[in-house]
Amino acid sequence: MDALAPGASYQVDFSAKALTECIDNLHEGVSSSYYSLGTGNDLPFIVTKNQCETGIRQLTGPAYTGIGATYFSSETGIETAPASPFKITVGTTHKLILEAPWIRVRDGDELLVVSGAQLRIYGQTVSCP
Repeated sequence: MDALAPGASYQVDFSAKALTECIDNLHEGVSSSYYSLGTGNDLPFIVTKNQCETGIRQLTGPAYTGIGATYFSSETGIETAPASPFKITVGTTHKLILEAPWIRVRDGDELLVVSGAQLRIYGQTVSCP
């Protein structure tokens, strides 16, 4: 559709194809901006598998960016790496999901979520395979 009036809205339907095996279910809130892609053009989207550890999971960075989501899970807990201080940045169009009984950001570290990015923290028991 061409020449939309300012403030006009329209709906676009598209189907997604998994390029690799889907390890986890897509979470709610998965979305994509649409910029007149046209017909038959690919829209890149990446879903990563859970990165699960039985001990304390240490976040190293400093940045998480890209299209899609990154999952970090631990049966014990998640904390930022001891090489402090550093900044963890969740960049635009990316979703960082943390799943563990406890999450800790060490003193002096920064956790920055850029507008358009998502950070989801689940304080729950995780069972690693």
